[in-house]
Amino acid sequence: MAILEGVEARTKAKEIKMTYLTTIRAAVSRRAAYNRTRRELRAMPRQTAWDLGLMPEDANRIARSAVYG
Repeated sequence: MAILEGVEARTKAKEIKMTYLTTIRAAVSRRAAYNRTRRELRAMPRQTAWDLGLMPEDANRIARSAVYG
């Protein structure tokens, strides 16, 4: 019985570690998408941005909204 409880505890610890790693990977992925989106918005020619109704100065806000909701 004690051996089985030890195995269950180790399995639970592994699940917690994997959940933690998954959360970190998702956060890193979202941050990379935010940086990429912001960089592309800032690099957009001003006339193109205006045609789309965007201001390059709003790149941070727009990227945040696009990636994080």
